[in-house]
Amino acid sequence: MKTIKINYREVIFILFSVICGISKFYPFNVESYFTYTLAVIWILYSYSVRCSKENIVTAKFHQKLFINPIICMFIYTFCMWIIKKPNGSGTVLDYYTRLLSNSLFLIITSLFICRAYVLFGRKTLELLWISMILSYSVLGILRAVVHCGVLTVFKSVFLLQDILEVNNYLEVHDLTFALGFFLLFYVVFGKMCGIRYLKFKIVISVLFIFMGYKRIELVSICMVILFYYIIEKYVKKTNNKYLILGLVGILLCMFFLSFIYNDRLVQIALKYNINFNYRLDTWAYWTGKTRFNIGFTGLGVGYVDKETYLLHGINGMINNGHVLLSGMHSDLLKKYIEIGFVPFLIWIYYILISKTQKLYKIEGFYTAELYFLLIIYAIILYLTDNVYSYFLCNCSFILIPMSMKEYILNSNNRIKK
Repeated sequence: MKTIKINYREVIFILFSVICGISKFYPFNVESYFTYTLAVIWILYSYSVRCSKENIVTAKFHQKLFINPIICMFIYTFCMWIIKKPNGSGTVLDYYTRLLSNSLFLIITSLFICRAYVLFGRKTLELLWISMILSYSVLGILRAVVHCGVLTVFKSVFLLQDILEVNNYLEVHDLTFALGFFLLFYVVFGKMCGIRYLKFKIVISVLFIFMGYKRIELVSICMVILFYYIIEKYVKKTNNKYLILGLVGILLCMFFLSFIYNDRLVQIALKYNINFNYRLDTWAYWTGKTRFNIGFTGLGVGYVDKETYLLHGINGMINNGHVLLSGMHSDLLKKYIEIGFVPFLIWIYYILISKTQKLYKIEGFYTAELYFLLIIYAIILYLTDNVYSYFLCNCSFILIPMSMKEYILNSNNRIKK
């Protein structure tokens, strides 16, 4: 009879991932400081464990790629605010502390997942996926069934009745968006990488995204996969293809911003009766305070988040006649407002082209392809959602390409055998 071996370090990581990944525990809010304090505890613990030197090299490379723009934007904002103090509803210190926390949280996230990879290698991918499935099964689905009943949950999810009471338990933004990164990886590269229980993982990921009221996410994923197979068929497999496709992506991003600033998006929404759930109001508030031209230098990283928080405390959600949502619901627009026209173009160029080409050069074709697939999905989310700072989304976004090289080596070894 086989004995089941339990690696207690893996169990510890899963538990930390479950708790750190709780962005909402209805009816309670989970404070960011709680999440990142736990993440730091895991990071400190990881340094007490012996690990593979090869994994350290890979993790450092991917972490550097992730945090380089964060450090640059921090320095840019700091220098800009030294020249001209941030002007808003709070004190200067309020904006500096938000700049620090926003930047530090992203760096902690990268350390959290990179240290896990150093310890567990590509198995980290499976452990993170398991943690998300456990978290949503128990804290989402089970609690919804207990409080609302099986029939009510079924009507809300599968008969598309969208019952608010059920939504409160099942709609978990970070986790369901993060599962989208895994779903893309499983569908496009899962078979090649020899992922265990692949069909099961694909079905569960689709089901949980659907139950999390992110049906538009499934449409986005299908579009990304279709786009990927089209470019795979008709575009040559060279490093230059990322330059061409990246430039097209940059152009589309700039068109999107121009549509917001010149009110064409409002006209489209009115013409086709599209409900943006007060996003347009929020965007109109901030575009009224900024400009869309090459001379716009930005308001600084963290300014939008802090100012919104302070305005809600002073005036509530209505400001200057606009409903101001707590989140911008467009990371693309927020990043432009934070860092300005030229730095925004540099950032988009980096994440779409420069980073992809560097991955192609250092880790090969498949890692670059996978990253490019994920960044297309991420940018689609950046258009109308708050994803850029999500803990699980960033963990998945960093971890999946980081694991690819090891999966390919393992796949090649299987073929040789």
